[in-house]
Amino acid sequence: MEPLRKCQQAKQFAADAQGMITPCEQYPNCPRCVPDLSGTSPELLRRPCASCGAVRMTLYEVPSDRLKVPPVTFQDFLKALRRGRSSVAQEELTRFVQWTEEFGQEG
Repeated sequence: MEPLRKCQQAKQFAADAQGMITPCEQYPNCPRCVPDLSGTSPELLRRPCASCGAVRMTLYEVPSDRLKVPPVTFQDFLKALRRGRSSVAQEELTRFVQWTEEFGQEG
């Protein structure tokens, strides 16, 4: 889910040599990118950065056939472990253990 989350949260996207578009990890992508400040014209924000080529857009503005989802990284796993919550309450586990002790467990 983390690569999808990166795509959803990205404010800028950049194209690679094959023309595939990937989300930028940070915003702004480089110090020369035009920041989204009040009074900045929308036309200026839509232009690719002269330095890094990143364009300010949302996931829904990226053509689906050109979107390249970022690879899953070790940092993604660490983030998921920090965010993850148990799907089973401790009381349910206790009841399951009691039932198993009373009736046994078969295939």
